[in-house]
Amino acid sequence: MKKIMFVLASSLLILSACDSRQSQGAAPQISQSSANNMKTAQDFLAKNKTKSGIVTTRSGLQYQIVESGPSSGSKPQYSSIVRVNYEGKLLNGDVFDSSYARGQAAEFPVADLIPAWTEALQLMRPGDEWLIWVDPSLGYGPSGAGCDANGENCDIGQNELIIFRMRLESIVGAGANNSPDISAADAVDGGAQK
Repeated sequence: MKKIMFVLASSLLILSACDSRQSQGAAPQISQSSANNMKTAQDFLAKNKTKSGIVTTRSGLQYQIVESGPSSGSKPQYSSIVRVNYEGKLLNGDVFDSSYARGQAAEFPVADLIPAWTEALQLMRPGDEWLIWVDPSLGYGPSGAGCDANGENCDIGQNELIIFRMRLESIVGAGANNSPDISAADAVDGGAQK
């Protein structure tokens, strides 16, 4: 009986060790498409940041001011809820989402958005309209977005650069500020701090 228990316990230990090694060694593979998207994004952003009027923040977010609202307006905080009109598109020009097309601005908590939006909104004032170019690390990254159950056929591909035209319409609410806010000092233009 002791031999049977020993063999059974040893077998379970060996099987669990094999399973552990499989799950640890099986790092998610980066598809060729994902790698190509990342290279395309990096190449585009490197060229884009040299263009006149493009501001690059420390995080790598790039934006261009299309229209400025009143300079006396307040900037949203991390804990704010904002009303925004926006259009999101891929580098090839395909639109994947648009509040303009729906005819209604959307309301979002600043803290619940992709990092690029959270950062950009804290630098904007109501009435500001910007174009932002989103590095994959500040967007949907290696997961992409709008994918089918197999993680394929995504609206936004893995590591794909995305572009938003966004207009901050208003700040509709604010809660307790539980995170450091972004300031204009976090923006860098052509390597010089603004």
